[in-house]
Amino acid sequence: MAKTFLDICKILLVFLFCQFIAGAIISIPSIRQLPIGILTFWTSLLAYLITTIYCIKTQKLTLNKDSFSYTNKIFYAIGFVALFCLIFILDYISAIANVKDLYEPLFLEVCSSPWGLISTTLFAAFFEELIFRGAIMGALLKKVSAPLAILIASLIFGCIHFNPIQILGGVIIGLFLGWCFYKTKSLLPGILFHFTNNALSAFFIYKYHGECTDFSYFFSNPKLHLLIVFLCLVVGCFCFYLLNTKILSKSIKRSN
Repeated sequence: MAKTFLDICKILLVFLFCQFIAGAIISIPSIRQLPIGILTFWTSLLAYLITTIYCIKTQKLTLNKDSFSYTNKIFYAIGFVALFCLIFILDYISAIANVKDLYEPLFLEVCSSPWGLISTTLFAAFFEELIFRGAIMGALLKKVSAPLAILIASLIFGCIHFNPIQILGGVIIGLFLGWCFYKTKSLLPGILFHFTNNALSAFFIYKYHGECTDFSYFFSNPKLHLLIVFLCLVVGCFCFYLLNTKILSKSIKRSN
């Protein structure tokens, strides 16, 4: 377990170092004059690639055709419903608790560019699933129980964002993504769900120019908002129950 912990620390150090270098490059005055979307696109791609290559070269991440297996349509259909319910509930909690978004001005600037949108949606979803679910959670699953591995990986995933609203969402959404990875043994569901979550956030920022960042913006009636949150909780729990049924589990195994 000590070696696994050390390996995870090394991955995080590489990841953080690459992100730091990317941020430092963007901060250079002569470079900062370029569009922020293009800068974010290339620096984030480089940072993600270096971290992913490190994980592969050190055999922390093993990729093959089964790593991106499709599973089945039923799993994705129910999974997307569960994800939207979870996002809606998280938005409500964030609004009630007044959770801060420290990087909102930066996100607004980045998401105003197609290059920035690709970086925050596609790159983040694809590479972060490889790193945090494929490498980190994959290593934990070999040493601890599945629930503990999912929890630890989710906590790391949330905290690594260093932004209150992303920490909350990262941990909770991370639990769902981690469970999907454990259940299907495939990174594809997590990538698609992760992309959807990021794309929704980017859409709200881009469409409403920072005035609206989540679903809470559309509800002026607190009672109606709370009622829909409760319905989302019920539907979400039912979806999770369906995803855990033996019939669906057999279907997933057949698809793999």
